[in-house]
Amino acid sequence: MIKKQVEKLALLSYVGNNLDNKKAEKITSSMSRSDLKMYIEALKNWERKQRIEILIPDEGYKKNLKLNMIKKIFPKKEIRYSVDSSLITGIRIVSQDLVYDFNLKNTLEDIVEHIRKQYD
Repeated sequence: MIKKQVEKLALLSYVGNNLDNKKAEKITSSMSRSDLKMYIEALKNWERKQRIEILIPDEGYKKNLKLNMIKKIFPKKEIRYSVDSSLITGIRIVSQDLVYDFNLKNTLEDIVEHIRKQYD
C-alpha cells in the first residue's frame, strides 16, 4: 500500500474523535508489517493534530488559567493537562510540533544569558 491509502484507512478507523477498536482490528488483520507501521504512525499523527497538552507547575495552578480563551485559540481540540514540576510559574502549551513556553524559569535564564553576553 502507499502512504496515502494507509492514512485514509487510519481516518476511517475513527468514529468521531474516538478510535473504533473493531474497525482498527479489521483493517490491521490483513496488513503487512511495513503497512502496519505506517498505519500506527498515521494514527499517532492524527491524534497529535486533534489535541493540545498544557503543562502546569501544579494542580492548583489550573484555576488561574482562562479556559475559554484557550478554547478560542485552539477550537475543536482536546485539551490535556499535565504537571511539570520544572516550571516555576507559568505554562507550556504543546500543539503538534509547536511549543509555546510562558514560564518564569526560562525568562530568568534568558535574562541571565543576555547579561552574560553583554559582559563577554
